[in-house]
Amino acid sequence: MSRALLVPLVASAALAQAPVPHASPDAGPDGATSWRELQQGNQRYLHEAPERRDSAARRAETAQAQHPKAAVLSCSDSRVPPEQIFDQGVGDLFVVRAAGEVADTAAIASLEYAVAHLGTRLIVVLGHERCGAVAAAASREEPESPNLASLVDDIAPALAPLPESERAGIHGVEANVNLQADRLLAKSELLRRAVQEGRVTLVREVYDLDTGEVHAISPATHATVH
Repeated sequence: MSRALLVPLVASAALAQAPVPHASPDAGPDGATSWRELQQGNQRYLHEAPERRDSAARRAETAQAQHPKAAVLSCSDSRVPPEQIFDQGVGDLFVVRAAGEVADTAAIASLEYAVAHLGTRLIVVLGHERCGAVAAAASREEPESPNLASLVDDIAPALAPLPESERAGIHGVEANVNLQADRLLAKSELLRRAVQEGRVTLVREVYDLDTGEVHAISPATHATVH
């Protein structure tokens, strides 16, 4: 191999092995402050009074780096766009979405990245009323594919303790939010320590499709994490 070809290859390998630059854990506001800002944003959304923003200026400000005030694990449902319901702009939220807000390996790793590399100090686990993924997990019907079956399996443990009549409704939705939030803490030492040490705030929320309001739920007394 010629030296002309070897040098670029060596340089490429060095770049691939270089550590990802990350922000100081103190880069963002504290979790309580960020959560108040998101609650205020939800109120603006409810009253159809969005904050006026200079999008061009914000794009320029965030073009080289991001320091989102919150990370949101939410359902993929098209009726639940986190940036809109919290009235936030470019660079404000680090959003991870999956049907049923399932905390799988990719979701957990994404949230770890937000905390460890971007300085995010608030994690919101956001479910919503009439969630199709929860309804599917509550159903006795066979999923159409192995992938859908895997998704249902990730939600089903949340519903098992509930009466069958409550599994597809709001109680099932709330139980699933709790399961996924608990799963973050059970399966990620990084996130668990950050929450235990007070560096990160974790909140559990449900979105009302009819009113547009986001409301908190209490952690489950008995969590079943798989």
